[in-house]
Parts: sequence; C-alpha cells; structure tokens
Amino acid sequence: MARTPKKVTVEAPEVKIPEVEIPKVKEEKPEEKVVEKKEVPEVNLPEIKEAPPVQAKNVKIRVVRNHRCVIGAELYVFEQGKVYTVPEYVKDKLMKAELLDVM
Repeated sequence: MARTPKKVTVEAPEVKIPEVEIPKVKEEKPEEKVVEKKEVPEVNLPEIKEAPPVQAKNVKIRVVRNHRCVIGAELYVFEQGKVYTVPEYVKDKLMKAELLDVM
C-alpha cells in the first residue's frame, strides 16, 4: 500500500523591497565625420588576352604489372603487357612509381 502524502501549507513572510532611484544616462549621439572624396586618376591598362588551353602531349606506355590508380581526377586501369596512350604527366607519375616497361 502506498502512503498518501500529507498536504502542508507554509506561509511566507512578506518581504519589502526598497525602491532605488536609478540615475538617467544622457544619450550621446556619435559625431558624424565628414570624409572628403578624393579624385582617383584613371589608369589605362592594356587588355590581357587569355592564353589558349594547353593540351598535354599524348605518349604510348606499357606497364610491367596490372595497376589501377587515379591521376588528375581520372581513373586509370592498366593491364600488364598492353600498350596505352596517355598524357605525358600520367607517364611521369607511373615512371616515378617504377611501373613502366621498356617499349
């Protein structure tokens, strides 16, 4: 059996809070600064022409073993003994990894 809790009433004494005067602060407006506009001389620059995109030179390679890699955000899957035509920068990477066969 569960007991039922007794109800208790408590009387709180009255508390008086003293009134305090808060002094008013004068609102100050920030001073506006006057900025003089200076004249900027016009400069005539020569037009810059965009260079044509450089195409990588393609070269033929053969790998010594099966290899799969990502070079320049492109997936390459090489099989041993097959000849592939790839950009020169891909050949350089594969040569550093010692994966190229003599052609």
